Amino acid sequence: KRWLETIQARAPASPLLLIGTHKDTMKVSEKTLRTQMNHMQHVVKTYLELLEPETGKRCPVAGNFALSSKTRSVLDLSSKSTSKSLSDVQHHIAEVSYLYCQA
Repeated sequence: KRWLETIQARAPASPLLLIGTHKDTMKVSEKTLRTQMNHMQHVVKTYLELLEPETGKRCPVAGNFALSSKTRSVLDLSSKSTSKSLSDVQHHIAEVSYLYCQA
């Protein structure tokens, strides 16, 4: 909560990327992992709504990823695709940053 409060206070409307690391240590199915990460995204969004009720001033969640620290494989939870590479995530971060700077 502290980090969300700090980001919202100092950089309102900045896009957030949720990245869960150590995906490889989770002893759950991909479906369960998706459910858990999507629940975490819901918790974050709900808390941000409490911090800032006005949508235009609230930090949006711009991505939700589960990353394996060992294999560098990535599960993109913000889309229907099954997996991506680390460079795809880096590209997504660059796109989000570019769009944010243009606004």
